[in-house]
Amino acid sequence: MRQVLDPVIHTKPIVNILLVEDSKSDVILTRVALDKLKIPYQVSVLNQGSKVMPYLKDNDNPKPDLILLDLGLPDGTGFDVLEDMAAQPVKYREIPIVILTGYDNFSYIRQMPSLLIKDYIYKPCKPPEMLRAIQVAVDQAVNVQ
Repeated sequence: MRQVLDPVIHTKPIVNILLVEDSKSDVILTRVALDKLKIPYQVSVLNQGSKVMPYLKDNDNPKPDLILLDLGLPDGTGFDVLEDMAAQPVKYREIPIVILTGYDNFSYIRQMPSLLIKDYIYKPCKPPEMLRAIQVAVDQAVNVQ
């Protein structure tokens, strides 16, 4: 008796990640962490906060399942990005965000309950810390889809 295999190949969905980071070394570290998670992902990198909303509003760009946001950016701060996103329609405020920062005061960010800030990664960080935070956020993003 021959066994017939299901022709449908079950694959994990591709996780679209928007990384807003101006440090090339931190971009590399983030990509290494994502590779270790062994998930299919696509990452788009922006090095300026002023490019975030135009990117999100451009229908030619994939809608991110997760945003990794550095707070120290050359053209302002990640706080500016968060304020801009908080003022947008709900579809932009629903995107989960993980903050990448060297700052240690998050009282300001905690006052933005309309945003889905999932975690904070303190820089410089150890790869296991980054892996854990990204894994949790990715798992949540995938489970929402």
